[in-house]
Order: sequence, then C-alpha cells, then structure tokens
Amino acid sequence: MNHIYCTQNAFGNTELNAREFEEIALCLAEVKADGIEVRRELLSSGISLNDAGVRLKELNLEVVFSSPQPMFDENGKLNFDSLFCLLQEAEAVGAWLLKTPLGHYCGMKEELSHVKRLLLQFPKMIFTIENDQTSCGGRTDLLETFFLDCRAQEIPAGFTFDVGNPKYVGEDPLAMYERLKTFIRYVHIKHVVDDKGSWRTVPVFPELPDEIDGIIGLIPEEVPLAIEYPVKVINASQHVANLRKERVKSWQEQVK
Repeated sequence: MNHIYCTQNAFGNTELNAREFEEIALCLAEVKADGIEVRRELLSSGISLNDAGVRLKELNLEVVFSSPQPMFDENGKLNFDSLFCLLQEAEAVGAWLLKTPLGHYCGMKEELSHVKRLLLQFPKMIFTIENDQTSCGGRTDLLETFFLDCRAQEIPAGFTFDVGNPKYVGEDPLAMYERLKTFIRYVHIKHVVDDKGSWRTVPVFPELPDEIDGIIGLIPEEVPLAIEYPVKVINASQHVANLRKERVKSWQEQVK
C-alpha cells in the first residue's frame, strides 16, 4: 500500500457547506489522493453524513473521521455519549478509522471497561487517539500509559501519530515514534516551525525537512500518511505526488 490522504483542514480551518465540501472532495479525487480526513468541527449542520459518505465512495476516496472532542473529561470520566455519537457519525460517513484526542485520562479501570463495551458495538471501526498539542493529551508518557492499559484489557485502541505536535509539548517526534510505534495506525505529516515564540504549521515541500524525511522512512507501508499542512486546490496535486514519491523513495532505500 502507498496510501496518501489529505485532511479537510489542510484547505483551511473554516466551516464548510455542502458545495465547498464537494469541491474539496472532487479536488482530492482528481489529484489521485487515496483518502480524505473529514473533520467533524468543519462540517456545517446542513451536510448529511450519509450523503457525504455515498459521494466519497463514488469518488473512490477512503475516509477517516475526526473530532476535537476529547475522550475523557477533566475528571477522568469517559465522554461516553459523545464517543458513541462520533462512532455513529464515523460509520455514517463510511469511515474506517475514527480519531479523537485523549483528554484527561486518569487510569480508572471502570472507565476503560466502558470503552471496551462501546467499541464492541463498532467492530469494523478502527479507533485511535491522536497526540494533540496539550500537556494532558500530547505527552508520550501519558499516551503510552493509556495504550498499555488498553492492551492489558484487550481494548482495540490505536495511535494517530501527528509528527508536528510533539514540539508543542517540548518533545522530540522521533523519540515519540520509537516509544509508540507499535500502536500507530495513521499518521499526520506536517512541519512545525518557531514563529516569534509560537509554533506555526508550514508545508513540508519543496524542501523536505530531515526530521520529517527520517520519520516517513520508518512508517510501515500499510499505514496511511495524511497531509495536514496548508495546501490550495491549485497545488494539491503536487503535494500529493511529492509525498507519494518520497514514501516510495524511502522504501526503495530500505531494500537496497
């Protein structure tokens, strides 16, 4: 597999109506992307997830569904109703993977039992947690604790690895990859730079940073890579082609 996706927010962080969503989907189909990450927070209330799912299937775009709603609240309690709703919505839009942030996980076994019971109702859905930009949901140690606790209880929780977000919590992306690589199911590709004391996401092409290049070469071929840096409809084709080319080059170098 050599699957290259693009996130909806790569085209901007504004809410989309049905026509604007269709334009992005058509663009990704035309530039031969393999999939799209549909962002729940960027869909207007007028968009039918079922209709969107049908259209994305017609365009041969695989679907990932994501939401900024954290899995656990500030008291360490599972946001059960919210997660159930997100799983239903992900299923409606035809997604094979759902991504959410961790929130405040406190290691309570009872809460994990609720997670297990909930995920059993959606056996075809891959559920993942992303390392976000917060101290509670972006640190390697906290994420590792969650994933190991899930593994101990046979809870099928995976990891969406955002290669740019470790910088927001003062960590090294490669070190995070090495600690959590066995849990990775999906990867966000972006470059984060210091802009007058704050972090800013920038394109990884035309000059691919060494740290991103190195990580791309380590990601297993069955794991999709998703563009999550600013692109425009006019140049989306080049970015998809560049990331695909870079991935193939990395595999070729590994087999020499």
